[in-house]
Amino acid sequence: MDEKWMGELTVEMLPEVYKELARVVGVNGLLSLTKEFGGIRLYIPKRDKLIRTIRDSNIRNEYPNMTYKELAIRYNLSESRVREILNDKEVDGQLNIFDISL
Repeated sequence: MDEKWMGELTVEMLPEVYKELARVVGVNGLLSLTKEFGGIRLYIPKRDKLIRTIRDSNIRNEYPNMTYKELAIRYNLSESRVREILNDKEVDGQLNIFDISL
């Protein structure tokens, strides 16, 4: 596709199925996504899945100075969930085999 024509593309010109995505990321963002990932299935995780790693890391870092209860209140979690996070031996950012869809 000729690059010069892409500057003329507007949200209104897009098929209905792509309009909402273009409204969120912009037409140029959509064009970038199609250039990088066009033709493949792309899963977009929920926002909390993306931030969970940093939240869990923060909990681990703050644990020596805070109780389970204080951490639970700060992060809006149950005390048992805080304990699970602190006892979890996975390395931050490491994939869990059960998180991979085949």
